[in-house]
Amino acid sequence: WNETGRFYQRLGPKELQLLTNPFEVSSHASARPESRGQNPVAEFLRFISLSRFRFESLTAEDIFLAPDILHDTRRWSLPKRIACTKATTLAIFHDATSLRLTSVYDSRRRTSRYRAYIELLAEFDLVISISQEAQDDLHYFWRKFGCEPTAACLETWPVEFDPIPHGDIAEKRRDLVIYVSSLDPRKNHLTLLAAAQRLWDMSLSFELQIIGRATNCSRKIVKQLELLRRLGKPVRWLQHVDDTTLLRAYRDCRFTVYPSLMEGFGLPIAESLRHGKPCICGGNGALGEVARG
Repeated sequence: WNETGRFYQRLGPKELQLLTNPFEVSSHASARPESRGQNPVAEFLRFISLSRFRFESLTAEDIFLAPDILHDTRRWSLPKRIACTKATTLAIFHDATSLRLTSVYDSRRRTSRYRAYIELLAEFDLVISISQEAQDDLHYFWRKFGCEPTAACLETWPVEFDPIPHGDIAEKRRDLVIYVSSLDPRKNHLTLLAAAQRLWDMSLSFELQIIGRATNCSRKIVKQLELLRRLGKPVRWLQHVDDTTLLRAYRDCRFTVYPSLMEGFGLPIAESLRHGKPCICGGNGALGEVARG
């Protein structure tokens, strides 16, 4: 989706490579990996160099799938396109955290964007929710906003992994704890770091690794991580890492933590269990759905 032109574009070679093999483009971990493609210069270059995709070319045999959160200009542009296309239209609904966690997300602008997103979803032929909680929330907000509900179904995320990498026994650390998550307020990093600091002050010995990208709301979390590092506490932020590094962290850790307040699904819980590692997490909502049993 090109925000400048407000239309979809076909992928060029670089866009395809960023989508399929991002660490071949940039081999090092980064805090904001999307910045390589989501910046004004890259957006303008795509605007002038890539061919435009026309909705009018879709036929009744085609499927238009929107897998991401449509809170950019598509929330205003897609309804007309959806109404005119002959293709079957499907969207994936992730969660309603921005509308549910008002104590965390109190921005009126953000709430307005997500309301428009929820209303847009009702225009699709089918909406796929990734958990029962997400599906229940979707129907709740459709009713609240006066939307005519469309067809909806439940389909959880798959847990797919390449073979777990092998390594020297010496590399493994018996007391490594990891948290895999973007640095977002609802992910509850500050509470986790406060709990870890309390345990370190009680002379418990363990290393905490935070794995995941930063967001627009990460400043307080990053500041606290830097403070703990200056105090000599064994905590590391690996940022956004490649699959090999992530799999190695799952392999080497003693257990994982996932203190998120609310999720649409909670994939790192399933990933942890896939590796045979316990996960300390909440039992509420979608988190409890994944962890149950």
